[in-house]
Amino acid sequence: MTVSHQGYLKRTPISIYRSQRRGGSGAWHEDARGRFCLALIIDSTHAYLLCFTNSGRVYWVKVYEVPDVGAAGKGKSMQSLLDLQPGENVRAILPVRDLEEEASSSSSPRKRER
Repeated sequence: MTVSHQGYLKRTPISIYRSQRRGGSGAWHEDARGRFCLALIIDSTHAYLLCFTNSGRVYWVKVYEVPDVGAAGKGKSMQSLLDLQPGENVRAILPVRDLEEEASSSSSPRKRER
């Protein structure tokens, strides 16, 4: 999962990325429009993403529900993917493997309405 600084979320298979060899300098990717990666999340497609907003709400989405886009693709806006309220934006994203297991040890998060 890649989160852009403009609030776009996309899922890309890890097989797309190649390993860096000894002495390599790595790859910096910033496209012509100035978009760059803000966060990189590596997890299973069956995991959940808990998205915490500036208004104190928590939204969840399954990783497989995020569009599968290539390395150069833009992705989908978190505003439309999570049905955020006007003026609301995501401040933190936490990947969780099993929502029910986590909920039994703490208070359960709010589920996104469908």
